[in-house]
Amino acid sequence: MAPSLAAAVLLFLLAPMSSPAAVLAADGGTTTHLHLFMHDILTGSNPTAVQVIKGPSAVPGLAFGDTTVIDDALTEDPSSSSAAVGRVQGFYMMTSQSGGAVLTVCANLLLTAGGYNGSTVAVMGRDDIAADVRDLAVVGGTGCSLSFNLSKHLSKAR
Repeated sequence: MAPSLAAAVLLFLLAPMSSPAAVLAADGGTTTHLHLFMHDILTGSNPTAVQVIKGPSAVPGLAFGDTTVIDDALTEDPSSSSAAVGRVQGFYMMTSQSGGAVLTVCANLLLTAGGYNGSTVAVMGRDDIAADVRDLAVVGGTGCSLSFNLSKHLSKAR
């Protein structure tokens, strides 16, 4: 998982895109695997991630307390020019004082295409962005025949 925010991220999930694959349990006990790519753009004329709080550190780059609000495109392919299937709306903040790049993430995946149109998946958790694979908790959701409102499993970020 990586932000298309190349320059500005040791943030949410390193690199030009973040690819969370959400694993959700539906009402009937079936499992749904959604493989999605998040495009977190921190720079340029139309950023989708905006730092709203700068922590107390004078050190350049990410530091404890830095808080960013996001409204990022979600796609099924890694390319930022591929068709959007939703948005990721929420925030993340640097929450480690020990020098590690650790975020706390609170976000809603709003799905806008296909059979999931109008559904949401709520994700929250600790994101150690230096790790190759990170798990974030799926804490709920709404809508669609999959009953995301009973979602309880996890989202894997790479």
